[in-house]
Amino acid sequence: MGKVNACLKRGFIIWTCLVGLLSVLLLAVTLFGHGYFIAEEEMDDVHTEFKVMYSIGIVTLILAIAGVYGAAKEKTWPLVVFVVGMGLTSLVLLVDFIGCLWLMSEVPEAVRKEHLALIPLYEANISEKEDFYKIQISLQCCGLEIGYEDWGDDIPNSCLCLEHHLTKCVVAPQNNSLSEYGVNNNTVMVFQEPCLPLLILSVELVLKVVVVLLVFLIVIWVVSTAMSSIILCQLRRKVVLPTVTYSSEAKAGNYTTLMDTVENE
Repeated sequence: MGKVNACLKRGFIIWTCLVGLLSVLLLAVTLFGHGYFIAEEEMDDVHTEFKVMYSIGIVTLILAIAGVYGAAKEKTWPLVVFVVGMGLTSLVLLVDFIGCLWLMSEVPEAVRKEHLALIPLYEANISEKEDFYKIQISLQCCGLEIGYEDWGDDIPNSCLCLEHHLTKCVVAPQNNSLSEYGVNNNTVMVFQEPCLPLLILSVELVLKVVVVLLVFLIVIWVVSTAMSSIILCQLRRKVVLPTVTYSSEAKAGNYTTLMDTVENE
């Protein structure tokens, strides 16, 4: 068995500890998101995604532990498990990366069509209206494509502007559902910008962040796989020992001559 380069060994252990740390972070984020969606009672659509995230986090953490153990003890089998496992997870991440690139070109138009089907908003069902109320509050917008006019005369409270948002607001028309808020002839202000462009931008931003994270993870995964492969090659390299030969001339040698020289002096 060959000898592993000390710098490579130390660097691989540090790098693999980073992989383990990222795995723990992924599990923590997944657990937090899982709890959030359970509280919101919205688990039906994301149940499979959480299973995948849990699996990737747990498997990667186990592989990181195996890689550190194999490098520290200079054992072959844990490193082989690490190389194979990390190679497969890298392929999974690569497939997700390609899928996100495809979604970046398809999702915006799908979001547009899905929400435009809700117009006119005052005819949407209660569940759809409540979901859109949350969007209007978080994005500080009103309506979908045109603005508050998408609501007709039934403009919801989520369109109301607060004092520190007045730069984004316009005066609401009279004789609408918000007229009761105009006390003492004060005008009622609502958000001016429609929600659909902001909603599409938000979706695109999320997809871009996911793509960047996937690229970051793929680079770390590939580098760790390459380092472990190099360590395996060094461990499997045969050590060539010098050939020991016997010579009869070594018996007499120069030792007697040296001793005689010392005595004569």
